[in-house]
Amino acid sequence: MSAVGFETLAVLLVLLPGFLAAGIIRTLCVRTKQTEFDKLIEALVFSFIAYAEFVAIFRRFPLQAPQSSSESAAAYYLSSIHPSDVLFLLALGATTGILVGASITNDLHGRVFRRLRLTNRTSRPSIWLDVFSEVKDYVQVEFQDGRSLIGWPRYFSDSPEESSLFLENAAWIKADGSTVEIPGSGILVTKEMAIEAIMFLREGARPSKQSSQENV
Repeated sequence: MSAVGFETLAVLLVLLPGFLAAGIIRTLCVRTKQTEFDKLIEALVFSFIAYAEFVAIFRRFPLQAPQSSSESAAAYYLSSIHPSDVLFLLALGATTGILVGASITNDLHGRVFRRLRLTNRTSRPSIWLDVFSEVKDYVQVEFQDGRSLIGWPRYFSDSPEESSLFLENAAWIKADGSTVEIPGSGILVTKEMAIEAIMFLREGARPSKQSSQENV
């Protein structure tokens, strides 16, 4: 293998566990927007973690330097990369991505840092995600046109700019406080409906069902 070919392969193998970890994290949780440079630095950090874990487990470095020999004024580069090492590195990268993604989603490290009074921030990118991830209650959605809707928030958008919700067991609330049940699985509230406010109700605060199904 030529020097350039080996160096290209070496760089790919060095970054591959990190890119795998970063890809898993982006799949599992919501991240702030990153530049290509940010993604590269993140991949390098996760690759370093994967290699450090490999060395701690096996007591050797997986990607050894090539040995060069000279015959007839020609240099040869012999790599000593073992396929099993690559598989272990990918497994370590995937495990790192899963653990970090779970920590960000559930704000595990954020809770630790807040308890130690090192920060007031959470690991999630917006208060929208913080509230819908932490508060498990029925919600009452008030719209700018005066209508009101109640239901269980089964799904919600990643950002407040999108402000979309899917409500199960949903009902419209009339002016007199009675409810009009929405038949079917639920209702999708999109940002075009212009949400004014979202109230999280105490347990048992959901109005009782009515058999009538009127248009609101």
